[in-house]
Amino acid sequence: MQALPGIRHVMREVVEDRRPNQEPIPPPIDERSISGNFVVRVPAEPHRKLVLEAAEAARRLHRHISYQLALAGGS
Repeated sequence: MQALPGIRHVMREVVEDRRPNQEPIPPPIDERSISGNFVVRVPAEPHRKLVLEAAEAARRLHRHISYQLALAGGS
């Protein structure tokens, strides 16, 4: 990974910049609490397609989208 040394350098700079002002240093992303909620806007036609697919599968829309995301992500 050629980008890793650059990323580490930027991280050090951010930490060094925040310390004198006693600004909090955010935790790494993998240690943050994640709510599992997000809002996304989609064009009307993909929305309509998802609504119809959810109805055909006898699922609520949010469950159907979660299911589709899980399939796409392999989890």
